[in-house]
Amino acid sequence: MESALTCFLCSESYNTSNKAPRFLPCGHTYCSECCGIILEQNPARCPEDDSNISYTSIDAIPKNQALLKLFQNSNICTEHKKKLEYVCINDKIRICSRCALMGAHKDHEIKTIEDVHNEVVMRAGVLVDMLEIIDKTEAELSDTIMVKLEAVADQYDSKKEELQKSVKTEFSAMRAQLDALEKIVLGDLNKSFTNIENNITSSRELPKVIYQQASEWKDMAKDLLNLIDAKNEDPSYILFKMLASGYVELFQAGEKLLTDLEGIKDIQIEKISDDIQALDIDYTRNKIQTLCKVVNRGKNLQGRKMGESNNISDFNPKNFTEENKNLG
Repeated sequence: MESALTCFLCSESYNTSNKAPRFLPCGHTYCSECCGIILEQNPARCPEDDSNISYTSIDAIPKNQALLKLFQNSNICTEHKKKLEYVCINDKIRICSRCALMGAHKDHEIKTIEDVHNEVVMRAGVLVDMLEIIDKTEAELSDTIMVKLEAVADQYDSKKEELQKSVKTEFSAMRAQLDALEKIVLGDLNKSFTNIENNITSSRELPKVIYQQASEWKDMAKDLLNLIDAKNEDPSYILFKMLASGYVELFQAGEKLLTDLEGIKDIQIEKISDDIQALDIDYTRNKIQTLCKVVNRGKNLQGRKMGESNNISDFNPKNFTEENKNLG
């Protein structure tokens, strides 16, 4: 048994630190220090069967867990052959008095097994007490807070459904009102279009009528003047038409025609243009942004005041039509 706990190469006892047993691929076991020396060779080979070793670092070579369990299950220090009465807190292993005073653990935190046992028992008691408190608190929460939270969750679901339905209903009604308002505005707009179109049409037709009358009058006047030229051929000829009442009527018609031609200048083209320019629609878009708002008057779980949405204000569906009836 003692030879199994001793390194074959250095004849020193295995431990759990620098002399930890390492298991080579070929099956042989050596301490960590000897394995380090073997890996320094090129190529690295097992000292006993000369087999190749592919590992490049000591940590890569697995520890011989079977031998380590022998150390853990034994109450005798394999290095100093003394009883394991102490515990190294840093390395979390049992050690003997010589390990604590002169060995690799001399500068570590050392406690007796009894002290460690008492501390473990004390901490276990604290955990038991805490477990009981947590169980009790959890039960109280389940009976009170959790029940209330479930009720609040149900309240939220109901409120969510109610408000979403309300928004859809109200906006559906507003769309219907907007459609009706659109028809009214378009009707008023078409009336204004008709008035302007009539003014443009009449203003276009009046000059045409007067120009036609002027053309007819000029033809009649030219015909009469051509008869006067006959005097040069027959001195005894007298143009009785110039003395008849028809001449007076032609002259009076000419005077009226001059008045009508002057009246064309008075056609109010600028007035029609001003009417076209002045025709517009006041959409008052800013009112659309103030039809409704989302209000949060409560506080969140951290007690901070919940903010309100931007650019929104109170909405009263009954006032919708009154506020928007003058859009046209």
